[in-house]
Amino acid sequence: MSEEKIIRQTSDFRLVLRKTACQAPENFYHVELENQQIRDKTFTSAYNFFLTKEEIQKLSEYLLND
Repeated sequence: MSEEKIIRQTSDFRLVLRKTACQAPENFYHVELENQQIRDKTFTSAYNFFLTKEEIQKLSEYLLND
């Protein structure tokens, strides 16, 4: 199962988050952050991670707690 959310969008760019459950190993996810330039549709950059649900939760906590 794959999920996609737009995290931020301006007139110049869009930041998209995608999360997809991996078939193996169990409890493993492919997480992708993609920066899409809206005016020049040829430019995108992406960051890819393979994380467990617990690691995703830890990452979220670290981002929210200063």
